[in-house]
Amino acid sequence: MQENYVQKQKARIDAIKELEKTVALDDGIGMFHIGRKYLDEYKLCLHHHKNDEREVLSDCAQKAVEWFEKGSKLKAGNYLCTAGFAYCYQEGIGKRRNDAAAKKRYSLVEKELKARADEGDMYSAYFMGEYNDVLREWAEKEKWLTKAAQLGHPTAQCDVAHIISNQLLNEKNMSKDFNRSEKVSEKIGWLNMAAGQNYARGLRDLAFEYYWGKDIPQDKAKAKELYEKAAELGCETSMMILGTHPRLRATAYVFPD
Repeated sequence: MQENYVQKQKARIDAIKELEKTVALDDGIGMFHIGRKYLDEYKLCLHHHKNDEREVLSDCAQKAVEWFEKGSKLKAGNYLCTAGFAYCYQEGIGKRRNDAAAKKRYSLVEKELKARADEGDMYSAYFMGEYNDVLREWAEKEKWLTKAAQLGHPTAQCDVAHIISNQLLNEKNMSKDFNRSEKVSEKIGWLNMAAGQNYARGLRDLAFEYYWGKDIPQDKAKAKELYEKAAELGCETSMMILGTHPRLRATAYVFPD
């Protein structure tokens, strides 16, 4: 099991390394997408790792930072790399977490991100949402993440679903026109969209909804199927829940045969 997990992770990282060879020195957008792929690989993993596994995670984080930083120095197409670099500071990925550094870098490309988002670029809209998270402008954050979700950004779709989950938990503090059934439908709709893109987090989060059955009819068989798909994509949380992770287990989950 451990060997299978390591082999699949290595294959994914090797595929990114092959893509690295195709990126031109003046291609800021290409550099962003390489950095994004390393970032996505980093996010698949839990962070309770042995030393050798931790090195792989650290390398993915550092590679993301390196590509974002390199692209941010270009004259053309650097806005996404600059935003990606800011995001690494924001989340403490490959850099020590530093909101001031993140804010500074986001502000350098704010106008272009906003213009590109208005033109329909989902990555720019997503980073506008993250920039407003750093600024603690929650309404603006939700607005831009929703726009990114509408444009098809799977992480934004999961993030908006998470925002709605928090609203449902705090229903008594919401406005009078808050409609619980509509919000539940909206949340599950976003997760279905993310899962429909074969996005590991979307599959995992939708599986969670089916397993516990709080807002939708409980279906543990469906949950297991979704967790299996997410695990196949490298989602360690799903492996842990299914009992297929090489070292970690989540004992609260019991699935039908």
